[in-house]
Amino acid sequence: MELMENVPIPILELAKPQEKPLMDEVDRLLDEIEKFPTKDPYKDKSRKTVAKEGQIIQSMIFGKVRAYDKKELVNSAISNSGKFTELENALRKLMKVHNPNFRYTTIQVNKSLETPWHYDKGNVGMSYLIAFGNFKGGGTVARVRGKDILYNNNHAWLYFDGHNSYHKSAKSRG
Repeated sequence: MELMENVPIPILELAKPQEKPLMDEVDRLLDEIEKFPTKDPYKDKSRKTVAKEGQIIQSMIFGKVRAYDKKELVNSAISNSGKFTELENALRKLMKVHNPNFRYTTIQVNKSLETPWHYDKGNVGMSYLIAFGNFKGGGTVARVRGKDILYNNNHAWLYFDGHNSYHKSAKSRG
């Protein structure tokens, strides 16, 4: 893949002490989900860049999303359903505590998703990426100035340009 010039180098930001109770709350809420929403990216034509053919993704999107039949952003189906409102509110509160000046429209939650190398096609500007759960390994690998660098972002924030930074998830265990 070609090397993008002038792409900001990803920054791993450690969580602030006041974020710990909020992270524990997000971990608890995620653990309590009995049936995580799923999608087939090749059937519904979304998120194909982060899935292998035939792979079913456990995923949910909170906030505003692009509707292919409208010019403006609309509320995601998950946000509209109200089914995961407590989780959405906890994630929003956590982001506000971490960086109250960060502006975003969407929160993407994936469960146990091992992604291939990709760019985040729909992202604009900088993003935050954080992993939750009790597992070993994992993290995000980003290609930085021609080198693949592993960022351990389990309960830590990776601030990066996912639209222009070639990246993938690293394998995790248990």
